[in-house]
Amino acid sequence: MLNRRVPVPPTPMSLRFVVISLCAVAAACASSGAKSGRRAACDLSPSDSVFALGRPVYRACGVDREARLLNDGGVRPDFSPSTMRSACYSVDLAFVVDSTGRPERSSAQIVRANDRTYAEAVLATIAAWRYEPAVRDGAPVRQIVTSHQSVATMVVTRPAGSPPPVNSRANSPRC
Repeated sequence: MLNRRVPVPPTPMSLRFVVISLCAVAAACASSGAKSGRRAACDLSPSDSVFALGRPVYRACGVDREARLLNDGGVRPDFSPSTMRSACYSVDLAFVVDSTGRPERSSAQIVRANDRTYAEAVLATIAAWRYEPAVRDGAPVRQIVTSHQSVATMVVTRPAGSPPPVNSRANSPRC
């Protein structure tokens, strides 16, 4: 007589174990796929090559923890408005924060500004800024950072010897 194995029907407990195991594997694959998919969608564009300088650099969406500003070094932009009018001055900067948390001044660019003099004054201060560096796979990495800076100026006229107006903030420009 041939020695044949007779299939044993799975028990409800063994089926439950298989289903739970498959769900766990699927969830693990989905989460790592989401992370790597997110990173893949975050690849640098050709315009980002100015930031690379021959070393790896990442966008905020390509790191596990983004670089975070700790302090601005207490340095204020050396800026005096060229006109005597109330105005809002703003600048958007892009630069690389290195793996030690220092901005790389050579990578800094003015992305958008409504006053070139203010933009250059802010740009001159970034060397004093300190960041908590970005982290990817447990190690500090270089990250492209953007920063928006703005200041509002307000001209207030009053008769000589009189105190400043009480509601001067109510008329200040919005940035």
